[in-house]
Amino acid sequence: MKVLLAIEESEFSSAAVDAVADRSWPTATEFRIITVVESLATQYCFAGATSASSINTVLEVERQIVEHHQKLVIDKVAQLAKLFGEGRVTGEVLEGPIADVIIEEAKKWQADLLVVGSHGRKGLQRFLLGSVAGKLAAQAPCSIEIVRAKQTQTEAAPKKKQEAMIMEAHH
Repeated sequence: MKVLLAIEESEFSSAAVDAVADRSWPTATEFRIITVVESLATQYCFAGATSASSINTVLEVERQIVEHHQKLVIDKVAQLAKLFGEGRVTGEVLEGPIADVIIEEAKKWQADLLVVGSHGRKGLQRFLLGSVAGKLAAQAPCSIEIVRAKQTQTEAAPKKKQEAMIMEAHH
């Protein structure tokens, strides 16, 4: 079995990695962890900033972002390698449109399962920001597991207070 984990630096991706780590897998299972960085240079140049100094600044920032993501992947590979063995876990930073690159990597690597975290955005926020998990669910060439991070007490408290206020308003 081949399990592809697409991560970013968020609690949602950490929940996805933890979900994989907490599960028993067949002995021959391979794991591949990827993160995708969208090109700032392409986005910035399309916005009209084309001076050499501004492009060099954008390229330097992009280099730092890629380097940061490489450290993230190395850390998550090490986490899973401790559990499943060094030779069974690999990782890489890829560049391009996030959902498209993940789908292409799942095809290329012939993944049996794609695991991703989800922010759980709804409504206008989802419309404005898009939904990578939604696009992956619709277009992935393999099974997909979308993991949502558990709510912390701090996050749950305002929601419970809001639900209580709604209940009171109905009485």
